[in-house]
Amino acid sequence: MRTWVAMLVGALAACGSVANDATGAGAGTICDPAATFDAPAAVAGLNTADVEGVPRLTPDELELYFYFYASGNAGGTADPNLRRAQRTSVDQPFGAAVALPRVNTTAAEYDPSVSSDGLTLFFESNRVAGEGYHLYMSTRPSHAAEFEAPAELANVNSASVTDTDEEPFVTADRQELWFASNRAGGLGNVDIYRAEWNGASFGNVVDVTSLSTSASDYYPTLSADKLTIYLSSTRPGGQGGYDIWTAHRSTTNDGFPPPKLVAELNSSGVEYVGWLSPDNCRIYFSSDRAGTFDIYVASRHPM
Repeated sequence: MRTWVAMLVGALAACGSVANDATGAGAGTICDPAATFDAPAAVAGLNTADVEGVPRLTPDELELYFYFYASGNAGGTADPNLRRAQRTSVDQPFGAAVALPRVNTTAAEYDPSVSSDGLTLFFESNRVAGEGYHLYMSTRPSHAAEFEAPAELANVNSASVTDTDEEPFVTADRQELWFASNRAGGLGNVDIYRAEWNGASFGNVVDVTSLSTSASDYYPTLSADKLTIYLSSTRPGGQGGYDIWTAHRSTTNDGFPPPKLVAELNSSGVEYVGWLSPDNCRIYFSSDRAGTFDIYVASRHPM
């Protein structure tokens, strides 16, 4: 197997610069990041009586990745694994989801995040016996190919093998990897972290203290221009369980201000945020508001 560095360098170098439609630049009409979303609706073609969690999409919104396990068996014998679903246009339902055969194991795989070119996949797994969850990466040479056997990310995962590193999110420009971790030195149970691409690997990991609290802060999810972030948190002021919060900054050189609750997306249940469309108009997330975790989308309208 190639080393994880060779895998990542090859995948990113082969893609060249990020196209405008991946970053949102030149994408046409953009929705105001401060605008309110309409009521969430279940995503057509995906949900079952089992668990569908944390959707991440490609920029055209035609390919969606998520984790799946049998309802009622979280952390047990259900074997959570990663799946992919596709559709022909944004206004059509997704087709049947398929598992990722070279990525999934008999251990747990959660929280996939696919790069804007669709060729690199990040996720978390506890596949090493006696260790916590760590971040992994897999690549494929083309959209027609399957993702290859993954490698664990160096320079990003905690130095302690029993810590948990989870919920990776790669930015549209592929220059930052955001994730959550319970490693020592944080502000609380689980904090938000960011790693930077240095031309050869992700590294220079920092705790984003402006977004982290003494509560559990999960699922950092950035807009394509990296000016808006969404996250799920149990911090005070929510509506129950994990709720979706957001913060917006003026430039990428600025820090994020304290997040605000996105009340229209939340319920008395759990909401795990997943992905925002490049035009800021649609947000995808998972929630157990209907009894088991399903995937939802909420829209807002252009200015």
